[in-house]
Amino acid sequence: MSIGILILLLVTALILEGFFSGSEMALISADRLVLHKAAQAGNKGAKLALKLVSKPEHVLATTLVGTNICVGFQATLTTLYVYKHLGPRFELYSVLMLSPLILLFGEIIPKTIYQRYAEKLAPVIAPFVQVASWLFSPIIWVLRHYTDWLSRRLQPLEELVTGRHQPTHREELRYLLTYGQKETSLKSSERRMIKRILDFSKAEAKNALIPLIKVDMIEDTLTVNEALEAFTRHGHSRLPVYHERVDNVIGVLHVFDLFSEQDGNKPIARTMQTAHYAPRNSNSRRHSRRNCR
Repeated sequence: MSIGILILLLVTALILEGFFSGSEMALISADRLVLHKAAQAGNKGAKLALKLVSKPEHVLATTLVGTNICVGFQATLTTLYVYKHLGPRFELYSVLMLSPLILLFGEIIPKTIYQRYAEKLAPVIAPFVQVASWLFSPIIWVLRHYTDWLSRRLQPLEELVTGRHQPTHREELRYLLTYGQKETSLKSSERRMIKRILDFSKAEAKNALIPLIKVDMIEDTLTVNEALEAFTRHGHSRLPVYHERVDNVIGVLHVFDLFSEQDGNKPIARTMQTAHYAPRNSNSRRHSRRNCR
């Protein structure tokens, strides 16, 4: 094999390696909101890119297999050529010659370029990555099942050592609300509402307190009919029930509990539910669940 053919094969393998390593970076780094917007506009490449990034482990396996095949091909080809023409004593030179080329042109430069133009390149490279995943599917199947098995074994150890848990969908939503403002059509009021829902699990009961003078309440001496009129007037589904003084709340009345009462003159004290009291610094989510039972 001539030196010209060797260089041609090495350059081809180096370009393919750069493609696989760069494709991994582009698909993982691409903003999904931008891809989703392009897909809605009819961009087939963006649709395929979204399909691929929905399974990041599959993309990583495909690019990893492709990169390793290219690196192995370059190393084998160079080593055989050096061994044949220069002898076994010069095999180390093949490693010294290839390592900087692979690191620079096969990893650093492609990943930098693909990450910078991730949203533009992801729809273009998606079809080629899809074809590669079909070609490497037997190897990917083995890798996927092995990594799944290994991750299940190592995850408890990782959480024990680092003290951290895997990110949740709640954190991903909070990230999108913070950094994806330009790509979403949510109003500022809707964004605030979603953030409050996401933060509700960390909220304390004192944050939900309302002054008694602003609370709609009913007295325990009211009848069922009188209570229904109060619900109609205030427009609530639940009302606190007090005894003699408004600061003496003894129960909570749900409007649906009154619908099953046939006697309209029946006192609501027999229908209301017991009021639950909570410390000011207790968790709001826990008490909300208890009150919904």
